Amino acid sequence: MSFATFGKILLLLIWPLLFLVILYFNDKEKFKQRLKQFKWKDW
Repeated sequence: MSFATFGKILLLLIWPLLFLVILYFNDKEKFKQRLKQFKWKDW
């Protein structure tokens, strides 16, 4: 695998994470409430 394709895959993995981080910082309170509502037992 060449470095270019590796970089593309890395970018594809990083973008959703960045998106989640931005969402989290924009809406910390709602995020916390959602986490509280979310039951880990459901997994």
